[in-house]
Amino acid sequence: MNEDDLKWLRARTRHAARMYDRFRLDHVVGYFRMYVRKPGQRGYFDPDGDQAQRAHGERVLRAMIDEAARGNGHSAQVIAEDLGVIPPFVRETLRSLATPGYKVIPWEKDENERGSTFRDPRGFSPVSVATFSTHDTAPITSWWDEFSGAEQEQLAQLAGFSRGTNEDDRLFSLLGLLFRSGSALSLTLVQELLGERARINTPGTVGDANWTYRLPRPIEDLEADDRVKARFDRIRTLATESGRT
Repeated sequence: MNEDDLKWLRARTRHAARMYDRFRLDHVVGYFRMYVRKPGQRGYFDPDGDQAQRAHGERVLRAMIDEAARGNGHSAQVIAEDLGVIPPFVRETLRSLATPGYKVIPWEKDENERGSTFRDPRGFSPVSVATFSTHDTAPITSWWDEFSGAEQEQLAQLAGFSRGTNEDDRLFSLLGLLFRSGSALSLTLVQELLGERARINTPGTVGDANWTYRLPRPIEDLEADDRVKARFDRIRTLATESGRT
């Protein structure tokens, strides 16, 4: 692709821009470097070295961002999935290109002499995507049970509820915290909107449950359910009060 100025990748980006307002580059570090392991040889990164990887990734991302911005009269935004073990130069490049990465609230912590504390989502950069969970974590509805007492206390304080709050009210308070984040875009899993606890995938495992999640009922049935409508009305109010709408 270097020989034809990334022609294929540019065309794919234009096609995505015709269909979506925003689209995600999964594992964005792979646009900076690939790990190559040939038979009988040790693995290595291509290109080699931070400087070459940074230059390569910036060139590829600039090409995609440019194509997304002028995709047949419809401008789309590129989002970078930058979770996991990410070299510092990747996020530095994303910032220089004004390309949002992810802020998964349970993973956004500051270390101090007393351990770690959650960052206040209201301080997140607008050039970011805030979320409580992803397809590879539990939804916050069930992830909450895995937090330590100190972690639950910190999140409760940030979201403005007491530890004894019932499960539904706690979830709405957490969604309100998410919607009030400084990030320009916030994402929720459908399980969180419906108050379900099922997860989509458990990384590092093989089982019948992974990637099999479906809505509990057809959309038409959910739409006709007064309890679901009331729940969505409450979530809509949270979004409106936070300025998300």
